[in-house]
Amino acid sequence: MNFTFIEEEIPYVNFTLRPRFRGLTPPYLVAFKGPVNVTKEGLCDLDDVKGEEPFIRGRMLSFIGEFNCSPEAGVWRQYTFAEIVKNHLWDYTVNFRSLNREGDDVYVVHTSYPTLVELKLSVSIVSPSVSDTVLFHFGINLDKVDNYPSAAYLNDEKSFKKFNLIAFAKDVVNDFEKVLEKVTHATRKVRRVGSDGRFDRTI
Repeated sequence: MNFTFIEEEIPYVNFTLRPRFRGLTPPYLVAFKGPVNVTKEGLCDLDDVKGEEPFIRGRMLSFIGEFNCSPEAGVWRQYTFAEIVKNHLWDYTVNFRSLNREGDDVYVVHTSYPTLVELKLSVSIVSPSVSDTVLFHFGINLDKVDNYPSAAYLNDEKSFKKFNLIAFAKDVVNDFEKVLEKVTHATRKVRRVGSDGRFDRTI
């Protein structure tokens, strides 16, 4: 799978998520930093479309990808990617911050006794395309946005140490690729079972 970190800032706006991003052929992942400003017209998630506000965030570290798989397999990849992101971010947490993954989202947990507050650190979407591929976006908040008090962000020195985003992105994608390789191997190392219980052939 091709991976590129684009060092120039790229705004994530309406229709940024589309097949063959920058002419790339799937499967691929790219990462970049930039502000997010998506109106209802550009939202893939129908649950978000029901809301009244446009999807506006500060700068995010965005991962965009395209895969040759079913939408269901795409969602499993989305969940796996979120878990890998969470695991790598553990190395940079400070002040006893905890991290949780719920579905395809990562949360920073502030444990101030007697309350426990979860702040949303990421956004994510998987959507089928007209090219019979699956499109993927995973975004991690970098900067604080005043109108989203329930959001966490990486540039919060009370929660995270400073770290190299390019190295972080490469580590995440490297681990993601390893998981995909193991899944592919798991499907190919077994024999097909016939209706009589006998082995048919290898797949």
